[in-house]
Order: sequence, then C-alpha cells, then structure tokens
Amino acid sequence: MEGFQVDTNSKENALGVILARGGSKGVPNKNILNLCGKAIITYTISAALRAKSLYRIVVSTDDEEIARIAGAYKRVEVIMRPPEYANDTASIDLALRHVVGKIGRQGDKINIVVALYANVPLRREGIIDEVVEKMILTNADSVQTYTPYTTPPQWAHQIDGDKVSLLDMKYEFAYRRQLLVPAYHPDGAVLAVRYDTLIESIDLSDHSAFLGTDRRAIIQSPEDTVDIDEPIDILWAEFLLKKINKHTD
Repeated sequence: MEGFQVDTNSKENALGVILARGGSKGVPNKNILNLCGKAIITYTISAALRAKSLYRIVVSTDDEEIARIAGAYKRVEVIMRPPEYANDTASIDLALRHVVGKIGRQGDKINIVVALYANVPLRREGIIDEVVEKMILTNADSVQTYTPYTTPPQWAHQIDGDKVSLLDMKYEFAYRRQLLVPAYHPDGAVLAVRYDTLIESIDLSDHSAFLGTDRRAIIQSPEDTVDIDEPIDILWAEFLLKKINKHTD
C-alpha cells in the first residue's frame, strides 16, 4: 500500500467516518477512557489520519466531550449526531447516512464510506488502505475485516436446567476442529461500503442490507484488532500496545 495516493478528483473518493457515541453499558464512557496515556478514541483518529486513502475524516458523535477531543485535530471534522441515531438500538447505517447526507449537501462526491469504530484502539498498520484498495479492485458493495473464531461456533451448546445439548445437532460428528468449516466474525477494525449501496439499500427488516449483496472480507489474526466492549478488553489492548511499543522503541 506504499503507493496508495488519494486523488480528490477521482471517482473513488473515500470518506472516513469515526463512529463515537457517548453511551455505553458494558464500559461506560469507553471512547474517552485513558489507555496508555491517551483517550481510546484518539487511536482511531490517528489511524484514520495515517491512512492514505481517506480524503476526508469525520467524527459522528452525540457527546460534547468526544466532540471536544476530536475537534482538537486539524484534519478532523465533527458532526453531532441526533439522539435517535445514538441510542442502544440505533443501527450504524443510520449514523452513516446522517453523515453522508450532511457532507453530500456540501457538494462533495462520495463513492466509498469507511466506518471506523472509536472504541477500537488497535488496528493493524495499513489495514484501512487495504480495505479501500479491495473495494476499488473488486468493485464490491462492501468490504469488512474478519477474524477467525477462537472456539468453533459449531461447538456451541445450550443448557436446559443442567442438561446439555448442541445448538445444532448436525455437528455432533465433529469431534475434531479439522472436521469443521472455518468460521469468522467481523472484528470491528474497518468496514467500507459503497455510497450508492448505503443510500439505496434501506430495509428496516434487515439491518445488514446496507452492506449490499457483494460482500468481501479481509481476514486478520485475533491480535490485529481489539474492540473494547468489556473491561477485560482494555487490559488486552494495554498488553498489546505495550508489546508493540516495546518492539518499536
């Protein structure tokens, strides 16, 4: 990705949108908690600023303190999000449409929208540009980063009282991992979607409709990204950041 250069006159303008709502139940105020001396959101802002593929970076938030922190960066804009787009049940596509609507009314031509969660302090260097490049090369509707499940989901069980059974009995034969099809889940590092797909694919019954039909993946290792959802995630992120800093010192 060293040769990736942004051309603001290109038909492939990529807008970076950092999603940073104020409310959080698992880890209160997680986007502005201190992690290794910096607010968690600043790691995402720094990653976006280092990306060569983003022509413009916007923070979408409903929180004044997040807005204050983000507003201190010269190349970062803040768009305040309405409360109805910032509650626990609001889907991310609503926040993304709100941002691109505001930007679009300013006359910008947006082709790719890159969603970055503010509560992800760890991203593999260059991964934002990799995702955008894959969008351009494949012309996919969306590209998202994924990581393998550490425990195969096919081995999930249900417990009724104290009686145990597999959720899906068709995997009863799979006593070894090698017998299973590898399974992956989104790791939260980067999600890119075509502007037209985001705007046109509105289906209230399907919260993933905005990802389109041609969905592509970039697979990462579990250590490449940390998504802060629980207190233990902060400890894991701190460990990995210190490990990275130790190797770069």
